[in-house]
Amino acid sequence: MQEIQIVCKRNEVRSPFLASFLNLHLPDVKLSSSGILAKKTHTYDLVAKNIAEKWGFEYREAKVNKTKANACDRLYLPLDSFVQSELEKLLKTEQILRLNLAGNQSEMLIPLDPYQHTENEMKYELAKLLSFAVQQLRQVKSFQFPQNIEAIIPRNSLSTSGIYFELAEMRNKNQIIVVDASLKVPKKKFIQAPEGVLQPPLGSPIPAAIYSTIFEFPESEKLLCSLRWRDWLTQLTEVAKVFIITPPLEDENGSQIYDSHLSAIWAEVKNIV
Repeated sequence: MQEIQIVCKRNEVRSPFLASFLNLHLPDVKLSSSGILAKKTHTYDLVAKNIAEKWGFEYREAKVNKTKANACDRLYLPLDSFVQSELEKLLKTEQILRLNLAGNQSEMLIPLDPYQHTENEMKYELAKLLSFAVQQLRQVKSFQFPQNIEAIIPRNSLSTSGIYFELAEMRNKNQIIVVDASLKVPKKKFIQAPEGVLQPPLGSPIPAAIYSTIFEFPESEKLLCSLRWRDWLTQLTEVAKVFIITPPLEDENGSQIYDSHLSAIWAEVKNIV
């Protein structure tokens, strides 16, 4: 059984939350969490548990577990550049899943430590965390996450129409599938469905189609973190390259929309338009 330890600064929010999420998707991996500067200060277990429940998985409460060198074949996943630099002092290079930030064109894709955040602010950073971590774990070839898939995150609702126009041009030349993950009921006033959008509940994939599945589900937050959603995306990638259009980063009032990153969990996030 492969062993991975997820490492953040205090082992208070990010690493235990991510370990809990990946426990659902990687049952054959032994997951643990630790912190470079772990110590008992504030606790966010109740907030993290509430968010995890809304997203459809069980949160395993954080413990004061300080990162230590290990002689076994355990891999370590650092969650920011500070943690990586500290791990490099403790471990062999081959044990560290080094941060691959080259594809990230914006700091908005890198999860911040949600220390002293409100619950909504924590949601935004934890959604980024899940998406970020899946990208990093793609370095380990044994993990069967969906391949041949990309997420496009609009900066705001106004840029979405331009994205659909560009994808329409691409669909005329290539066999691609577009998954419109932006059509969530609370955000419907920001995004209007383009013509020809199909809304089947996770049906069989059709090349050159546009799908909207999020719109169909009242508990779409849980869907986005689920095995069902991941497996359906994997099925789509067996037919053609998949582009996920997420909700925008901001609503019309400039407030952050955490669903943007939540919708992009299973993709390589390369574009912010």
